Amino acid sequence: MKEAVFEMCLDVVKLNQLKRALEREEHPLVRQIIRDKIEELEKGVKR
Repeated sequence: MKEAVFEMCLDVVKLNQLKRALEREEHPLVRQIIRDKIEELEKGVKR
């Protein structure tokens, strides 16, 4: 159980880092890749 909570916390940290990276990034393709990754992580965090 502790591992699952820890993994979820890591995902939340990754999510926050990706959101900050998205704010800084200018290249449209890189922005799309970051958005896709954020979407994927958000699905996992909501479980």
